Amino acid sequence: MAKRELITPDPDKSQFSLKQIGIATVAVAVIFSLPIDLPLQILYSCMAGWWIISWDWAAARLSKAHKLTNDGQHEAAREICDGLIEQFPKKPTAYVYRGMALMHCDLTAAERDFDQALMLNPDYGYVWIGKGLIRQQQGKTSEAVNCFKTAALDPKSMPYAHFKLAELSYLDGELADARIHAEYLATHLAWIGHYHSLRGAIAYESGEFSKAEQLFELAFDAQRAPDLLTNLVLVAFKKGRYEWAVDKATQLVDSNPQLFYALIAKSWILSTCPEPKLRDGKEAVELALRSIALDNNWSSQATLAAAYAEVGDFDNAMQLISKALAHCPKLKRRLYIKMRDSICRHEPFEDDGTCYFSFQPTSDEKK
Repeated sequence: MAKRELITPDPDKSQFSLKQIGIATVAVAVIFSLPIDLPLQILYSCMAGWWIISWDWAAARLSKAHKLTNDGQHEAAREICDGLIEQFPKKPTAYVYRGMALMHCDLTAAERDFDQALMLNPDYGYVWIGKGLIRQQQGKTSEAVNCFKTAALDPKSMPYAHFKLAELSYLDGELADARIHAEYLATHLAWIGHYHSLRGAIAYESGEFSKAEQLFELAFDAQRAPDLLTNLVLVAFKKGRYEWAVDKATQLVDSNPQLFYALIAKSWILSTCPEPKLRDGKEAVELALRSIALDNNWSSQATLAAAYAEVGDFDNAMQLISKALAHCPKLKRRLYIKMRDSICRHEPFEDDGTCYFSFQPTSDEKK
């Protein structure tokens, strides 16, 4: 089963296209205004045209590398960037793109590329985005926050930087700060479904369930990504529409068998639903094990713990909830402590809360 991976941002490529095209266009105009022979005018114009083509080709190759990275083809993306770095060794963009590809398999090499890009252009915000993503993977949240704050100073990387700052504030339980960062993006990311989904998650954790549902609907209408539909399933579960939630979660899993969020959403509902007739511990365990195979993180561990508790396997349930508590963000600690206490009493966990909302696009959406 393929591992799920975060979709990396697409760094700004303007230094490989617009700026050079503008310069070359002006150069052509100047060439034809000079008092020189026509053959020389044509020669110089061809040279300027070749410059335009080479930069445009580089931008297209970078877009290809970005797509390959998000498709999980990291080696192919790295090879493209290797060629561009050899051709344009003084341009930081290719180093950032290669760093984004390497980030999935070699954090040390990715860090080297980001550092090299930083030496070439200290003001290039996407360098700090990359470094922040590495710190987040390493669990160094405060350092990640500092990186994203630096990235927010560059207008080109500012929207994604505030998105990440809102996400980290949300996971830390700092909902007021999360809301400030999220609302700051209203004019920049209003067309992106996952932005509205993050706003919905913040509203949900603030107890504003109807507003959360509206924002999740807006998110799905904007992007139509199946992982965003799982958020609507979970908020319906919270509002007591249990049968609808089970039916919709079943449809999502059947049509997207490797969609991480659909697997944990349905497993969670089947394990913790306050309506006993809708529980199915055996299927919940099977779904949670599939989610673990895609991404063995704190949310899938807690989901599997709830499933094991439902079938009476309290030893495995305790091991998993202990792991989840050791790594989960502050936002989920209260819920998971409540689950641990239930497991200690050898009781299945019953709760109408939620495991985890989707607001970060991942590669499993396309599988």
